[in-house]
Amino acid sequence: MSEYNIFLASPKGSSDSLLDELHQTVYVKFCKAIPHAKITVVRSKDEFEKTFKQCGGWDEWTTHIAAGVDYQFRTPLYNAIVCTTEAVGKATAQIVQKAVEARRMVAVIHSDGKIDRVVGVECIDNDNWQSGWQLTKSV
Repeated sequence: MSEYNIFLASPKGSSDSLLDELHQTVYVKFCKAIPHAKITVVRSKDEFEKTFKQCGGWDEWTTHIAAGVDYQFRTPLYNAIVCTTEAVGKATAQIVQKAVEARRMVAVIHSDGKIDRVVGVECIDNDNWQSGWQLTKSV
């Protein structure tokens, strides 16, 4: 059975109840879409706590998430990045941009459970590190 790992990118301070709900929705949708794979959804907060210090800084960490490869098996650390909001902060914007460049799947999940494909990210306010970038969805 193949593995399919999903990075759930959410703003710092998102409520645990909302993240629990979105985590479950993403898990179920991907299990239905890829029934032959073992699906794992990892929250950004958990991955940050686990790997940020090892990476040494924001640029290295965002590259690790977006384009990292498992050392032993040479498979992507994350096959998909799923954002929980369309307005994102600087780190998530960097992850999205790098993931798109690495040809990884990027999507945004809405509160109603609908998932849209993301093709890029646009800077709206460079001074707003928490939500100054907007995801660009495919048409």
